[in-house]
Amino acid sequence: MTPDGQRMLATLLDIVADVTEVERADLRPNDVVSQVGIDSLGISQVLVEAEIALAVEFDYDQLPNDWSELTLEELAEALARSIL
Repeated sequence: MTPDGQRMLATLLDIVADVTEVERADLRPNDVVSQVGIDSLGISQVLVEAEIALAVEFDYDQLPNDWSELTLEELAEALARSIL
């Protein structure tokens, strides 16, 4: 995983824990987005909070359309690649 991906993953795990109310210690990089309780509204909240936390903007056109089946690690890498 790239350094940007690692930073994104750490931030993403913290945000996902807040949004889903799953304990941070229970989240793993290989957890699938849809299986930790993130729906289409939840992913919007996660993405906006990640942009704020990291002071970046994402190019949403570069993100996979079927994000719900990505692992949290795959989502973090996709986000890291889509930073404007």
